[in-house]
Amino acid sequence: KSLKIETIKPNRIRVDYDMPEVFSSGAKLSPVLKGNWLYGSPAANLKARMELSVENMKTEFPKFEGYQFDDRTKRFWDKDLEQQDQTTNSEGRATFNFKFDAPSDAPGMLKVRIRTKVFEQGGDFSQDFISRKYSPYSSYVGIKLDRGKNWITAVNTEESNAVSLAAVDASGKPLSKEVTVELYKLSWNWWWEGDGNDDVTQYINASSQSFVWSKKFNISNGKSVFDLKFDKPTWGRFLLKVTDPKSGHSSSQI
Repeated sequence: KSLKIETIKPNRIRVDYDMPEVFSSGAKLSPVLKGNWLYGSPAANLKARMELSVENMKTEFPKFEGYQFDDRTKRFWDKDLEQQDQTTNSEGRATFNFKFDAPSDAPGMLKVRIRTKVFEQGGDFSQDFISRKYSPYSSYVGIKLDRGKNWITAVNTEESNAVSLAAVDASGKPLSKEVTVELYKLSWNWWWEGDGNDDVTQYINASSQSFVWSKKFNISNGKSVFDLKFDKPTWGRFLLKVTDPKSGHSSSQI
C-alpha cells in the first residue's frame, strides 16, 4: 500500500526530557518532558501523552566485557504500563508518575521504552521515542567462565577451573561483596526456549536440576577469581549460579 507524501507531517514541537539514564528501583518512575516550539517558545498549556513499556534487555557494564550479569533461570515478561495524559505548564513541562513495582523475577536490568506525544490545539501532534534502563536491583553480580579444552570446549572436572566473578552497583561502579556460589547438575531432559538472543534464552524445568553444593565467597573491589572444583570426575551439564544476598540479584551460566 502506497503512502502519500503529503500525509506525513514533521514535528513542530521539540521534546526534551528531564530523567536519569537509569531508573532506580528505590525511586519513583516519574519522567518529565519539556516541549518547545521549533522557533523556541515553550509549548505551554498543551496536552501531553506518555506511554511506557518495560521489557528484558541484556545487562552489560563497560569495564566488565564478557561477564554474564543475567540469570537465565529467571524471566521477566514484557509489560505495558498505563498510558497517561498531562498538560504542560507555562514552561512547557509536564511530569508523569507511573506505578511500577520492582519485579523479583527480573534476570537483570530492564529496558523502559517511552513514547510521547504533544498535541497542538488543532489536533496535530509531535511525537518522540526514547528508551532508558530500569534497575530492579541496587547491585549486580556477574560470571565469566572461560571455555575448557575438553570435548566441545567443556571444563575439566578432574582439575580446578578459574571462574571470574564481578560485583558492581547499578552504574557499574566496582563493589566488594560477599556472595553465594551454587552448583547444580542438569539432567539431559532440560530444554530451552527463546528467539536466539541471550536476553530471552531461558532454560526450563526446575525439577530437572540437582543441587550439588553452595559456598560463600568474597569479591574484592569489583573482581575476584573463584576456584571451581568438582568432588570427583564426572560429566554432564552444570549450572553455576552466583547470588548477592543483599540486593537479591543473581547471575547464572551453563
